[in-house]
Amino acid sequence: MIKAVIDIGTNTAHLLIGEVQDGQYIRQIHRHRVFTYLGEQGLDSIHDHACSRLYQALDSFHRAINDYGASSVMVLATDALRSASNGSKIESEIRDRYGWKIHIIDGKQEGKLIWQGVLQSLPQPYSNYIIMDIGGGSVEFIVAIEGQEVMIETLPMGISRLYNLYPRDDGNHKHMESYILSLATAVIQRSKRAHDGIVFIGSAGTFEVFLPPEVLNDPEKRWWLIDRTLISQRYRESRTLTEADRASMEWIPKARTKYIVVALALMETVIKAINPKKIIISKFALKEGAIVQDQIDL
Repeated sequence: MIKAVIDIGTNTAHLLIGEVQDGQYIRQIHRHRVFTYLGEQGLDSIHDHACSRLYQALDSFHRAINDYGASSVMVLATDALRSASNGSKIESEIRDRYGWKIHIIDGKQEGKLIWQGVLQSLPQPYSNYIIMDIGGGSVEFIVAIEGQEVMIETLPMGISRLYNLYPRDDGNHKHMESYILSLATAVIQRSKRAHDGIVFIGSAGTFEVFLPPEVLNDPEKRWWLIDRTLISQRYRESRTLTEADRASMEWIPKARTKYIVVALALMETVIKAINPKKIIISKFALKEGAIVQDQIDL
C-alpha cells in the first residue's frame, strides 16, 4: 500500500510517500521538505506571508500525492497550529483547498509518533535511551529505561521560540544554556536513572547536519553514530559568527543558517548534562511513525 504523510511544523512542512505492508514501513518512494517558517514572527498568530509559503508547499505536495497514487493521506500539524490564534482558521483553509482532514496533535501524541518512527530506524534495540526531537516551536523528549517508556515530555523551547528570546549573535549563549537547563531539568534527571548509561538519539531535523552526504542521501541508511565532540566543536565554531558568516560554512545548509546556533545550543546543553555513552542520529521521526498508523487516536 502506498501512503502519504504530511507534517506541518513550525519551520518546515514535510511530505513522505512510502510503501507500507502489514503495518511495517518498507521503503521510501518520495520525500520533500519545504522551509515555511511559520513561526518567524512568533507563534501568537501566523502571518499572511508564512501562510502563503505553507499553501505553496501544500500545492506541490498535493501534486506529488496524485502523481504517485497514494491511497491515503494523513496530515498532521504540531506546535505552530496548536499555539497560534489563527490555527483553526488555517486548518479550515487546508481542508477546503485540498479536501484533507488535518490532525492538530498534542505534545504527547507527537512524542509517541516520534518514538514509533525512531524505533523503526535503530540498528538494535537499546535498553536505556533518550530521544530528542528539535522542532521550531517545541522540543520533544522520550526517555526509556529498560526498554520501557518513563517519560514523554514536550517543552516550549523550539528553535524559533529560543531565537525570539535570544536573537543576537553575541553574548547570549550562556543565558540561553541556563534557560534550556531550567526547562529540561526533569528530563535530565530521569535520563540519569539508567545504571549502565544511556544512549542519546537525535531525531532527524537539524541533527541531520552531522550526517555525511552519502548517509543523508541514501534512503536505505536510517541511522548514523557520531562523535560527541563534533557537536561541541560546531557549537563553538558557529556561535561567534554572524548569520552571514555562517552562510559560507559548507556544513550548514543555507536554510538553517538563521537558527543553527540555537539548535546546537539545545543539543550541546542537554548532551553535556546527560553525558550519554553514545550518540546516534536517526533519520526517522514523526512521519515514519505516522505512516504505519491507520488512524490517529486524539
